[in-house]
Amino acid sequence: MKFTFEKDIDIPNRGFVLHILRAFETGQQVGYLKVSYICSEKIKTEWPDGFYSWLELFGGGNIYPYGIEKIADLSDDQLCIMVATLLDNRLLYQYNKEDVIKTIQSRFKDRSDMESWLKTDYFKTKSFSYHERKYNDFINHFVDKPFVDYINTEKSENNGNLSDNSRRGIGLLMYKKTSEELSKMGLRLYASNLQTESAKKSWDKMETLGWVKYDGDRKYI
Repeated sequence: MKFTFEKDIDIPNRGFVLHILRAFETGQQVGYLKVSYICSEKIKTEWPDGFYSWLELFGGGNIYPYGIEKIADLSDDQLCIMVATLLDNRLLYQYNKEDVIKTIQSRFKDRSDMESWLKTDYFKTKSFSYHERKYNDFINHFVDKPFVDYINTEKSENNGNLSDNSRRGIGLLMYKKTSEELSKMGLRLYASNLQTESAKKSWDKMETLGWVKYDGDRKYI
């Protein structure tokens, strides 16, 4: 059995990367395993404003206008709307846009004062406390923690498997080899939270073999 391991097979998506391990027998692909995770190096560019970028991309904050990714690129009016969203988003439902901007401007000296609030005082609000928990949970779960995105040994001509190779133990070999490849990168292979019955059986089998360890309640090899 021979294996190949390809990194970054897709365009980074909000910091997520995708790698694939392929298994070959007599020159024919007999299975593949894809892993996905958020790469800490990628988020340096994908999340230019750190927590605020995450809030926009994953936290449901909807704080940036379309096409804008950084606080520095916001117009003064856009910055007011962003501050209003984080300060008290009820303002956006109770008043029209012009009144919201005037309300926010009356609470701050100038743009610099608003940006200072974002960097310091916002972190004292109840709104931040809620999003902080979600943010920390997200970082702990996804950043540099590759999980099994998809594994297949069944016949799938579109994906390169020309014959059915299930129930031959190839899946276990791919799990093990993928874990070894990730280990070279200083990473572990985590079980997915959403698993098919066959995937659950594979992880149970690996646990009986002594391959599986735990990070909290998450399994990894």
